[in-house]
Amino acid sequence: MGHRTLAGSPGLWASVPCPRAELRLDLVLASGQSFRWRERSPAHWSGVLADQVWTLTQTEEQLHCTVYRGDPGWLGVRLLRQDPIECLFSFICSSNNNIARITGMVERLCQALGPRLVQLDGVTYHGFPSLRALAGPEVEALLRKLGLGYRARYVSASARAILEERGGPAWLQQLREVPYEEAHKALCTLPGVGAKVADCICLMALDKPQAVPVDIHVWQIAQRDYSWHPSTSRAKGPSPQANKELGNFFRCLWGPYAGWAQAVLFCADLRQPHHNLEPPAKLRKQSTEPEV
Repeated sequence: MGHRTLAGSPGLWASVPCPRAELRLDLVLASGQSFRWRERSPAHWSGVLADQVWTLTQTEEQLHCTVYRGDPGWLGVRLLRQDPIECLFSFICSSNNNIARITGMVERLCQALGPRLVQLDGVTYHGFPSLRALAGPEVEALLRKLGLGYRARYVSASARAILEERGGPAWLQQLREVPYEEAHKALCTLPGVGAKVADCICLMALDKPQAVPVDIHVWQIAQRDYSWHPSTSRAKGPSPQANKELGNFFRCLWGPYAGWAQAVLFCADLRQPHHNLEPPAKLRKQSTEPEV
């Protein structure tokens, strides 16, 4: 299988059986779970994972991947299991934002403060910055110049809080081992982390598949496709109380993998924003586990 070359040749292409019906790269990598992947050439997605540069593509039945440093290997999943540090700071940047702008912010953040990895077709890839790099005394001013706005303060303050008050990166890692409610509460103590951002991190980095991030898209899906309405009639849109109620509604409907089910519907809604979508039959009844 041919592809482009670069400074530091790619490894051999590896492939795993993975039907497009089980995983679609164009849906998952552009769905706002992670902001490090770009479709650099048609149907070929390049990005950084664990400080290595990867390119992914697929056929109807196979997922193909190559890595530009280290040995290739990949697990195809519907929800990306991300590094907690990268996920945390990426979603701090997501506040009042859209996927395209978040992608640009995270890219500039990595270019300015992350380690240089490799150059691919004229594009230089960087790893995600360390906590110490994000906690530097001049970081907030730099990030404001890079267009992060008020989020710059939250990025630097959260990095300092984790380093100085919570024992460093291990604090985030150990949240994978605690119950969802405990992890969610702990994340919400960080500057710039509210309920939705905490749910995103729980779902996409901390192995909490019952976490349901609620934004206006999810709110509309619930009302349009599931006839859900908040118990407080005055709630016309997302609010902390209504969002918790909606998350519980989806957990009762879909069970312990409610976050996965929500992600499927969210991707579909992004692809067809002006259509009334029929909820997939598999999601209409409570699910005990996702299909693999």
